[in-house]
Amino acid sequence: TSTNGNILWTTSGDGSFNSNSLEDPLYTPGNNDISTNSVVLTMTVSNNGCSDATDNLTLTINNLPSISGGVDYLVCVGDDITLSGSGGESYLWDNGVIDGISFSPTTIGTTTYTLVGTDANNCANSDQINVTVSGIPTADAGIGLTYCSDDIFSISATATNGSILWTTNGAGTFSNTSIEDVTYFPSNNDITSGSITLTLTVSNGVCPDVTSNVVLTINESPVVTLDSFDPICTYTPEIVFTGGLPEGGEYSVDNVLATSFDPSTYGAGIYTISYSYTDGNSCSNTATQNITVGDCAGLTETSLESDVKIFPNPSQGVFKIITDLINYSFEVTDINGKIIQRMNNVNNNVEIDLTLNKSGIYYINIIHEDNIVSHQVSIIK
Repeated sequence: TSTNGNILWTTSGDGSFNSNSLEDPLYTPGNNDISTNSVVLTMTVSNNGCSDATDNLTLTINNLPSISGGVDYLVCVGDDITLSGSGGESYLWDNGVIDGISFSPTTIGTTTYTLVGTDANNCANSDQINVTVSGIPTADAGIGLTYCSDDIFSISATATNGSILWTTNGAGTFSNTSIEDVTYFPSNNDITSGSITLTLTVSNGVCPDVTSNVVLTINESPVVTLDSFDPICTYTPEIVFTGGLPEGGEYSVDNVLATSFDPSTYGAGIYTISYSYTDGNSCSNTATQNITVGDCAGLTETSLESDVKIFPNPSQGVFKIITDLINYSFEVTDINGKIIQRMNNVNNNVEIDLTLNKSGIYYINIIHEDNIVSHQVSIIK
């Protein structure tokens, strides 16, 4: 306080006043004031007639405490942690934390905790730490499935709170080992073994890793074959399909189901004959062959009909061609049009031996100049 004069505040240190002419000013200590821990402030009151009056005030300056909340934490949800302050006499944490008492943070993600510490001089300071909580990984590799060896092995899985790694106990490969839904490409050894185990591991580096297995059953797709077809003419008799193995499948002509092929109906051209077979494991495969049909222009059947006789018919496999024709050709085909015997430049009568062929229907085609005649014969044993 002061009366009867003008006020002037001065300092022995390097601080400053917000106003040096007020009774109650604010003083901001300088660095030297703080380092020496004290400073003397002097109030001088003066007027023009009387002597100046002075009074000194010594301020003791205590340094702020160096408060520490410790290091940042990276924990798994459900784990206990303890936050403990240092550098003071008493401590107050926010977010409901009590200094030195363990607790289990439940909020996934990063939370900042602020600590206020007070020392014996009742000076306070603060510090902050971050606590990052990771969720527990989950992994579900899906249900076990049965595949055929030529299927696409698509796996649908779910994973949370971590990075993904797919592994196999076999020798196959994955389309991608670090995503949920993958395609697996089995090796030959995988297919031969008949089953394979795929393991989905989810990890985040904080919580324990979690794994899930899925067992894939692999049935080898059947090996399907189809005999090739010899070129035929539009007048060749209808072919009943055989020659597909294993037996019990289905034939098709240009993707249309069929049991036979009549070249006179389809006409000249190249046609795709397919044979598809499905086994007891519902695995299937398909074999294909092309059949070429020519119009064989210039050949007619009518003119040789009376010039050629074939007997005996049926027989056990030996047939005789009786004719006066000179320099003719003949070919023998099975019911599928496959040529099983052919001879050119034949004169007059000839014997055909088909005893090594199985019982069934065959065709003997006689070709002379621009004419042809076809005889159906039967082998009965």
